[in-house]
Order: sequence, then C-alpha cells, then structure tokens
Amino acid sequence: MGIIQFFKDAKNVDAMKKEMGQLRAKTQHMIDILSATEDDDTGSYKGNEYRTYQKAIKAIDDKYNGRAKWGVLQTGNIVDLRAAFIISRGIKISAREKGVDATREIKWAKAFLEYNNLDKEMVQEFAKEAEIEGRILLKIDMEKTPEIDKFKEYSYQMVAVRYVSWLDKKYTVKVEENDYLKYKEITWNAKGNQPAGSLREGQFVYKKFGGRINDPNTAQAKIMKCLSQIDNLDKALRDWREINRIFGGPILYIKCETKEEVEKALEALKDKNFKIKCSITEKLILIW
Repeated sequence: MGIIQFFKDAKNVDAMKKEMGQLRAKTQHMIDILSATEDDDTGSYKGNEYRTYQKAIKAIDDKYNGRAKWGVLQTGNIVDLRAAFIISRGIKISAREKGVDATREIKWAKAFLEYNNLDKEMVQEFAKEAEIEGRILLKIDMEKTPEIDKFKEYSYQMVAVRYVSWLDKKYTVKVEENDYLKYKEITWNAKGNQPAGSLREGQFVYKKFGGRINDPNTAQAKIMKCLSQIDNLDKALRDWREINRIFGGPILYIKCETKEEVEKALEALKDKNFKIKCSITEKLILIW
C-alpha cells in the first residue's frame, strides 16, 4: 500500500467515525422518543424545558413583554384572556348577612377601592401579575389622602395597597411552624441599589395560585405547564410559513433559442428579488 493510499484510507476512517457518531446520536434520540425515557438531563428529548420556577417565570415575563424569540403572541393572549375572565366585571361589595345595616362599611369599602383604583383598571393589572407569577404580594400601608370631600370623613387617612413583584424582589415567605397558610413575614435581600426589606404580619396580603400548600415559596403560574408547547406551536407556525414560501411559490422556467438570449435573460433577472439557479446549454436556460 502506497503512502497516498494510506492517507486516503485514514481520511475515510475519520469520515466514517464522524458519520457513526452522528448516527448513534440520532438513534439514541429515536430510542428516547419511542421509550419516552431519559437517563439524565443530557438527553435531547424533553417535553418540558422550563423545570424551575425562576426559569419559567422569567420566560413568561420575557414572552409577555415581547423580549423572547418564541411564544410572544400566544403567551400575551393567554395571560390577558385569563385575567379578563377571572376579574370579569370587577369587585362586588355586599353585606355578609341579610338584614344587617352595613351602609357605613360598604361606603368605606367603595372609597378604599376608588382610592386604590381597584374599581377600574388596577384590579385587572393585579390579575395579570398573578397570572404571570402564579402568586401575588400586596403591601398594605396608611397614606395621607388628597383633600377631597369624599375622603374627609376618614381624617385624610386611607389604606393603600401596593404590588410587590417576586421577579424583582425574590422575596421569601415565612410561615407559622405548624400552619402552612399562616404567613408571618416576607423578606428579601438587597439587590443592586435596592436595600433589603421585610414585611411583618398585618403589613401585607399574600396569595399563591399554584404548587403545593406545604411550600408557600413554590408557586406555579397556570401557563407554566404549557410553555414548551407554546414554543413548539410558534415554531410550527414559522415552519409552515417557510414551507409555503418555498413550495407555494411559482417555479420560473425560461427557454431561450440562442446563447445571446440566455445572456440577456440573466441580465434582465440580475436585479430582481429572485434566487436563480440555472443550467445553460447552447439553446436553453433553466431557472429554478
């Protein structure tokens, strides 16, 4: 065997190894699909790409605000539609017991809703935030109200509620030792220029809408379970567009009698927005 043949054989062996490696990866991928099992997180076949709360909520936030590559339209519509159905016509106030005069209490409650804009769009915004994060934290405080007649009887003091975002604060909920639903304190660490903070019992309202009861710090947005499917749907829509663009377009065919006509045809199509691949013979040109 000559040295030239040796190098040719060595090159073929390297190419064969590379091809076998690709085949092994494809075969393993097929096995994963058929068996629906994986040994670890290194496999390429996954039904859920968002397996941590932080990753999922960050993805929902990016999709809702139009920063993600996929799923922007679907996520925005799902969150807004669910919030609209949940809130419906807003908060309704009525006496708990029939026959009891609750005029004063109802009047105060309506003033409270109006002061915090909860009788208008703010309640819809709170529902949207709850849909994105799967939880909601509202800080309760007393504020001096504007000097408006309808607030005068409350000594210019009104209860104010302010939304606190988990994605921004990364807060931790502390509960009673033997009561998962008795929230004692909310704390968060310093972040950048923002100092650390805390809210004690009576200073906040906290509610989560997913996850286990025994873990107050693990919530789950309803849309969190279908984020991978949302991505796949959006990618499929794009794939269909590309397929239609490639296979739904007209196929251009030009036949010329002479070589000069071929050159003129090529010159005429040079500045057109059309990808040309041609085969030239003495009497014709094929463009596809």
